[in-house]
Order: sequence, then structure tokens, then C-alpha cells
Amino acid sequence: KYLEIICLDEQKTLKRKELHEGIIRDIIMVSEKIIATSSADMTIKLLNIETFEILDSFQDETEYLNRLAVYGDCIVSSSCEKIKFWNMQTGKCIKILKHKKEGWVKCITVLKDGSLLSCGKENAIYIWK
Repeated sequence: KYLEIICLDEQKTLKRKELHEGIIRDIIMVSEKIIATSSADMTIKLLNIETFEILDSFQDETEYLNRLAVYGDCIVSSSCEKIKFWNMQTGKCIKILKHKKEGWVKCITVLKDGSLLSCGKENAIYIWK
């Protein structure tokens, strides 16, 4: 639910920021200073890790958000059966891909050639070109 900076040597909290109402499911680097987090509260947050400023928040209306990846100008999120593409400039979902079988999309990653890999509870790997 929060982001915390901890001193490794002293194991002491240096800074703490409340981010989400639900548990945080994933965290990725978007750029050198910006991270994205996904949560069970159905949001993605963009945060400057130097200033702790929340830069943007994207709201899903129907599903918990699980894993994240960066795909061009989009953040890609996985959820129950779906992969959603969120435009980082507008915060709007611009594309939805659906797995063939029911269940959570457990993993997503982007390859160098621009393909998207995903897998879910059906133990299949999908390559989206």
C-alpha cells in the first residue's frame, strides 16, 4: 500500500509514501526517475522516485491489476483474462487483448522486436505480434 525508502546499513525507514488502497501487485521502472505500480485497488500509479510525487493515476473500472510492462508509449497491465494497454499521456485504456481461457494473466513481458509475451493459469505462453 505504500512505498518506503530504507537505509540498507541501518535498516531504518528514511521516507514513506502512501500509494494505494489495496495491495501492490507489481512495480516497474518506466524511465530513470519514474516507476509504475499496480494494485488490487484497480489503479496504476506513476511516481517520481526522487520527489515521491504521484504524477498520474490510471483507474480500471472492473478488475484488479496484476503485472505491468512498458510497451512504447503505453503501460501494459494484466488482469483476469485480459491485457490492457494504457496510454501514458492520457491515462486511457486504448487496447484490450483477451486470453483464450478463463483465469488470471500471470506474466507479461515485452521482447526487443516489440512482441508481447503473456502466460496465465492455463500454462500456455502467448506471443502477441
